[in-house]
Amino acid sequence: VTTEKAVTPSEDDSDEQQDIFKEMIEPNIDPPTLECYALSQWASDPYYRVVICASGGIPAVIRAMKAHPQSAELQTVCCWVFTKLSTGSVANQMKILSEGGIEILFTAMRNHSIDDSVQGAVCDALLILLMNNISLVSSQSSSSHSSTKIEYVTKVDDAEKLLENAFGRKEEASLLHARSLENAGLLLKYIALSKDNSSQSSPSPSSPLSSSSR
Repeated sequence: VTTEKAVTPSEDDSDEQQDIFKEMIEPNIDPPTLECYALSQWASDPYYRVVICASGGIPAVIRAMKAHPQSAELQTVCCWVFTKLSTGSVANQMKILSEGGIEILFTAMRNHSIDDSVQGAVCDALLILLMNNISLVSSQSSSSHSSTKIEYVTKVDDAEKLLENAFGRKEEASLLHARSLENAGLLLKYIALSKDNSSQSSPSPSSPLSSSSR
């Protein structure tokens, strides 16, 4: 279990981040790829993970992805941001999920179905977002975060189809991307285990548990 230390961002750091986020969502012909890349580098540091999240970085990245859906480079870099922000922070994971992170990640997979860099980056981000619950689901343990997270995934109708496509690309992908695409297989197992656990925990209509006691 990862523990998070309480960190209070300084006002100067927060102001600097907010200025960057404003630039990212200003109407512009060019995608803010460099700005998002800078965020991905800052997000490697635990302190700046807190600063970025507290300054509105997560919704800003999602808006950038929505504004430039056909930019494979931007979509890849934004996935890196999510991966770094989610590392060691359940709070950031839940923030990304609540802001629509799962939907925008699968949208990127859908729009760039033959781009291994996007496919792999999405798989990496999804794995980190769901990682702290995969072991819980496989051991059939209960967790409010676990049930909440899988609900975000199952709401995407073609989630499994998209992951199967990514997993199928690993054989022909470069070594750099193949490892990330391999994560799609683990994510598919996670979804299947979650569905099995859900069906086992739900009593059937004929089950004595569903009958009222007399």
